[in-house]
Amino acid sequence: MRKSAFLIIFYFFLITGLFLLIRWFLTLPFVVFDIASLFLLFFLVGPSLFKRKRWKLLKTEQKEDLRVCIMIPAKNEEKVINNTLKSLLELKYSNFYVVVINDGSTDATHDIVESYADNEKVFLVDIPIDAEHHGKAYALNKGYELFDADILLILDADVIVKPDFLNNVLSPFSDPEIMAVQSSIKAYDYSKNFVSKLVGYDLEFTNIVMYNFLPFKSFGTGILLRKRVVDELFPLEVDSISEDEQTSVFIQKKKYKGCYVFSDFIYEAPVSSLKTLYKQRSRWFLGSLKELFSKYFFSFAMQALILFTISAFILLIFIFPFSPPTMLSYSFIASFFIVSFLEKQRFKLDSPIKVTFYTLLSYLFNLIIYDLSFFKLILYHDKKVTWYKTPR
Repeated sequence: MRKSAFLIIFYFFLITGLFLLIRWFLTLPFVVFDIASLFLLFFLVGPSLFKRKRWKLLKTEQKEDLRVCIMIPAKNEEKVINNTLKSLLELKYSNFYVVVINDGSTDATHDIVESYADNEKVFLVDIPIDAEHHGKAYALNKGYELFDADILLILDADVIVKPDFLNNVLSPFSDPEIMAVQSSIKAYDYSKNFVSKLVGYDLEFTNIVMYNFLPFKSFGTGILLRKRVVDELFPLEVDSISEDEQTSVFIQKKKYKGCYVFSDFIYEAPVSSLKTLYKQRSRWFLGSLKELFSKYFFSFAMQALILFTISAFILLIFIFPFSPPTMLSYSFIASFFIVSFLEKQRFKLDSPIKVTFYTLLSYLFNLIIYDLSFFKLILYHDKKVTWYKTPR
């Protein structure tokens, strides 16, 4: 059993005990409820902490017997695509090639990628501006026409990687049962303003959640798939705006084994505008909900139930700050700091306090958008959802 698991449970008892002490002087009958809530939390969190299997990076040198196709959909990415290609061409792992799908860009994206024409590792696929379809799913389908590798790696056009990235994230594929790997994601240069900090620290905490609690899912970028999965999954449904949810649902239905890798990260540019963040998250949640609603209704219903329950608890905090259910909420909020503090060294966090503060605000913002997206889906479920391109 991991030392951090014991510490997390200990701190849960300690903090909830303090809350119970306060409540003792306020209303004694509710103490029983609080203790029951604590044990419920223990049985929900405990199994994840003690039994979760984590991939350990192989200590042996990574052989280059797996050919990797790196696919990058790009639309008006002139500000970032050059840095992305430069970082990829500096990878120590050499058995790969890059396919950039230019999805009807009106800027210099095409010219920048074409300047790499002499490099045998870089290929360009152009989708005309007046094409019938656009969007990430369609772009990936066009890129799939050039897929001839053992592994597919999908990246966003603003991603930067370190030279050892492929050596690290390919390690789990030494297990033949592993069909998919999701790499960890961090934001680079997220100290610009308040919004970029929301995004950056949210990603920091998301990596911790992935490591300890989250079942496998695709995040749309940094996802690696075996050829068998790629050939079964493609072509993607072009009407979907959530190709990552398509991938996640497919892997769940097929009961394929996937894992997260925390030995290395991909670094992406954070959103710095509140309006852009709202539109981006709205597209994420609405696309994900629409995909689950149409293909995986039980998961859709359970996800909605859990998140609406959390919303209700948050409302109770403001309306009835000392009511019985809010005591569990306070312990849950405090656990953000506890987990961040305990995982500070593993995930190289600069400040657990900042991670906790900005993550709580980001999660609250996400929860509001999720609730709005849910009602939008119920009211307009037959209406086609359009792709939103995040501006750089």
